[in-house]
Order: sequence, then structure tokens, then C-alpha cells
Amino acid sequence: MTNGNGHLQVDQGTAVCKEPSDSTRVVKVENAKMLAQCWSYVEKGLENIKKKDEHAGNWIPKHVRMRIIQGFAKPPQSMVELWLAVDVNNVMHGFIVTDTLVDPFLNLPWTLYIWAGHLNRKQMKRFAPWLKQLALDRGLANIEFDSSRLGWMGALRRMEGLSFCLRFGRKKAFRRQLLASSLSSWL
Repeated sequence: MTNGNGHLQVDQGTAVCKEPSDSTRVVKVENAKMLAQCWSYVEKGLENIKKKDEHAGNWIPKHVRMRIIQGFAKPPQSMVELWLAVDVNNVMHGFIVTDTLVDPFLNLPWTLYIWAGHLNRKQMKRFAPWLKQLALDRGLANIEFDSSRLGWMGALRRMEGLSFCLRFGRKKAFRRQLLASSLSSWL
């Protein structure tokens, strides 16, 4: 993950996903030093996600950073992980933030949850087999994600070799509708 000097090569411009070469690989951010090296890129990408998805929730990039840092503790206080798509020159081309969800009835890790992904569709399709293998290697039964962006739902549903449990994330709209119907019934 380093360029020989112990540093990532980060495109300090916009956090736009560039198309990686065939030799792009996925690298896990394993400590605070690595996170500090890539954070400006990741932060811009997370801000971009928030701008594009009005139903993304109340989080800000600093919340995501804190959850990733909690995963570095011994023992880990979080199962949130940051994965970077980097090329042979260690230039970042995108990232994925994952979490491992525990089944409340089995009390076992059961689902690889894609919390945020800053990859274009071509990159996501390319890394879909890697995501599936990551889930299988960890003994997880599902891969899940939420999005209110319909394009992602269709794009991921068509990917070969992945079985996603798709949840449509229109929580705010649903809450507004529920609140409006509740208020009208009281009047």
C-alpha cells in the first residue's frame, strides 16, 4: 500500500472515481497512520455520497472515521473497515466501507454490510467477486446494502455471482408519511 517511501499517493483533487487499470487491487486500511494518509480522499468521497443521496442519514465523515478508528483498538470496539482500490502505483481509485452485522437471534456474525461505496459501476462490478469472497472467507451468509438511489439497486442486482439482500433506503420519506398519517388520525 506504500510507494516505497511509506506513503500513499493520493490524488488531492476531487474524489472522483477514476477507472483503475487491470492491476488494481483492494487493500485494507489497518491502522491510524494508513487512515491519516488516505483520509482527505475518503472524506471527499463520503461528502460526495451525502450530496448525491438525500436519504443517507445524519452521519458526517467524522463519524465514519471514528468508527474505523474504533476498529483499530485491541480488542476492536467496532467491526467497521475501510477498503481502498489502489493501482500498481498505489494511487487510490475508490473505496468501500464495510461493517459486519451480528444476527440478533443467533448472536453470530452473519452479514457483510456495505455501509458506503465510492466506486463507479464498472469498478463495483469488478470488485463484486472480491466482496463475495470476503464474505465467504469470514463465514458470512449475506451481503447487504441500503441505497435510495435506484440506479445502484439495478446495477448490483445484475452482477454475476452475488446474492444481495436489497433494502430500499427511503427511511425519511417513510417516516414523513407515517408521521403525517398519525397526525391526521389524531385530528
